[in-house]
Amino acid sequence: MSFYASALINDNLPVFSPTAYTFYVNFYAAAGYNVGSVTASDADLGSYGVLTLALDQTSLGGDYFAIDNNGDITTKQALTLTSISYGTSYVLTATASDVGGNVNSAFVTLIISGI
Repeated sequence: MSFYASALINDNLPVFSPTAYTFYVNFYAAAGYNVGSVTASDADLGSYGVLTLALDQTSLGGDYFAIDNNGDITTKQALTLTSISYGTSYVLTATASDVGGNVNSAFVTLIISGI
């Protein structure tokens, strides 16, 4: 087996750094508002090191936020048009998965405020 072939194994989990995030979200912001960013990486080489990020919003009762594969979280619509309440906080789970099926997660706390 060549070095290159042995290096393309999926033996590392994705890692969030840090493992928990807190963001203040302006209740009055429009769609596309930048909430914040999470950071995930994978030490594997090749396609096994490519991550897909997701945000579990089940606790919100709707799909109000987007996360891209760079870790940037944005609003999908104005929060004033949703069931999200001013002055509350929500804990969501961000997940990072690689093409080999390894998954890891981090907690994302969103504090809904007027700032």
